Amino acid sequence: HDSPLSQRIARYARGRDYHNVVRRKLRQLAAYLRRFGTAEEPVEARPMCDDVPVLERAWAARAGLGFIGKNGLLIVPGVGSMVLLGEVVTTLSLPAGTPIGERCGSCTRCLEACPTAAFEAPFVLDPRACISYWTIEHRGPIPEDVRPHIGSRLFGCDDCQTVCPFNAGKHRPPAQTSSFEPHPRWAELSVRDLLDVERFAEIAQGSPVYRATAEGLARNAAVVMANEGTDEEALERAARTHPVEAVREIAVWARSRPR
Repeated sequence: HDSPLSQRIARYARGRDYHNVVRRKLRQLAAYLRRFGTAEEPVEARPMCDDVPVLERAWAARAGLGFIGKNGLLIVPGVGSMVLLGEVVTTLSLPAGTPIGERCGSCTRCLEACPTAAFEAPFVLDPRACISYWTIEHRGPIPEDVRPHIGSRLFGCDDCQTVCPFNAGKHRPPAQTSSFEPHPRWAELSVRDLLDVERFAEIAQGSPVYRATAEGLARNAAVVMANEGTDEEALERAARTHPVEAVREIAVWARSRPR
């Protein structure tokens, strides 16, 4: 179940690392496809899940699995956009899917909901303005003008998805994907705990949060604590003694902000 800490993490990252879960299923599918080969004409099948630079969303849209929404994500009718993509590239000849048309209509909720106005236009996202970029991919300090927009988010942002009508009532994963339910560890941790880089391996083991790195997660925690004005004692101590320079700088910045 969601806890106060897990709600600060993007939905896809609250449970087990989806790469491991999806790859296991893709390997099973690839093995099944190879059974259609012969000694003379073997079938090649390669499973992939976010580990090869392919245009997964575009492939999925061309296959008719869904359409690309104005938030740039694949929207699967009846399911929504909170899906995880994986694929098997194969030499086996299979029937082609039929693309479906874009169905966003005049709706612009996702564009309006973005905390950093990262959408330059419908379907066009500036990834370096996106909170997911800053809290997951970016290494080093987060600019001062970006920090307030991060709010209470520790890892990623779902705002452009949670407001989407296609996702209404579809936020809970089905039973067969219980691997994506929030991990119990989040209920046992506080934001303050994430400042401890020595606990990172324990905290992030088997989780997509590992992508942020120990330094990045501690930095994000410092930004959240600064934005919420909580645990000033911990921030004061971090300003003096934290081993990560970006965390020390954020802690000093937090103390200098007007209340």
